[in-house]
Amino acid sequence: MIDCVKAEQIMSDYILGLTDKEETFDMDAHIHTCEKCRKYYEDLKKADKEMSEKSETEPFKKVNKVIRKQKKNKWIALILAVIFAMALAVIVIGEFFPNTGLPSITRLSYKKKAKNIVEDMFNNNMEPMLWGAVNIASGTYGYSETKAVNVKDMFNDYTHQLNSIYDRYLAGRKWSIKEIKVAYENSFSYKSLINNGNQNPNHMGYTVTATIGIEDIEFDIIFYFYSPDYYDIYFSYTEDILEYKEGIEKIYNLINHFYRYVWDIDYMQYILNDRMVDNKTVLDDMYDNYVPFLKGVYAPKQGADDITYTDELNEKLKEIKGTSITEHIDMQIRDYNIDKHALNVQMIWQITDINGYKAIMIKNFLYDVDGYHPTDDLVEIIAVDGFDAKLFRKLEELF
Repeated sequence: MIDCVKAEQIMSDYILGLTDKEETFDMDAHIHTCEKCRKYYEDLKKADKEMSEKSETEPFKKVNKVIRKQKKNKWIALILAVIFAMALAVIVIGEFFPNTGLPSITRLSYKKKAKNIVEDMFNNNMEPMLWGAVNIASGTYGYSETKAVNVKDMFNDYTHQLNSIYDRYLAGRKWSIKEIKVAYENSFSYKSLINNGNQNPNHMGYTVTATIGIEDIEFDIIFYFYSPDYYDIYFSYTEDILEYKEGIEKIYNLINHFYRYVWDIDYMQYILNDRMVDNKTVLDDMYDNYVPFLKGVYAPKQGADDITYTDELNEKLKEIKGTSITEHIDMQIRDYNIDKHALNVQMIWQITDINGYKAIMIKNFLYDVDGYHPTDDLVEIIAVDGFDAKLFRKLEELF
């Protein structure tokens, strides 16, 4: 049996008696059962008859016109099929060889996801923006039970904060997506591109330019591990944004801090380096680097101004330098303090005197998107028997 498409293709040959025995038999059966093709057949036969009666010199004029139309349609269909095949070939090449820059299913899906992420922010749908980091930690790196609880608490708290910031700064403002372009693909991550250019074949990024009011904001969205569910976000904008610049900065800082905590394998080192010039462990250089850090961890005495407190810290650290040989600071995150919107962090500072005896100082403080915040917890200093008494007193005097 044949279908309607095939019947239309060979109808003219059928009328002219040019079909073979099998095609003629199938056409007889099809025309008998298909009203549409039967009408088409009758119309062609009628046209053939009218042309025969009208002129013996042009008996097949109308039939030939129909035949030419059919041939034209066949050519159009063939051209469309070729175009489709070429487009498919381009997409396949782009999928398997992304460095060519050709379109691909992956590129298109990432582009759509990047657009959705920016739309989420302007529509106050903040949860997906944070979940990009959560997915990476849970699906790729993994984390301890304690960190899992912290991530959950931070996620809930940061989502609430982001919603509040949106209501204050962005609600009701007109915005639109202006442009979406590939930032990089299958070559560099955004961070690596800036820092050291390390190649990573699993990263892809798009820059989405959104317009709010009359200002443009660029969102660099970096996807990881060839999945649009794993990503982080960087904002950039001009200093001309006045009315909502503070809100954009708050949103960016919250998202960036949350991503950094979830992502970073050594978040403790990040906290330590936050306000230090360099992470040095040689005590000779300690006072050059630890003053900014210690100023954040320890609150100055009541009434002391910043300059005086800084000078005192410098002098006391220099005195400690002369009666010790090594020192080392470790960090430990205890939990997330929802009331304070910060992590509870414990600092353990280990010092070795010139005779090799050790002492540690333990201090709790808060750490959030703005940095360090001292608490009222007392400093605990523990020294082994034999630790230099003079140095121990200096440690007590330091704080």
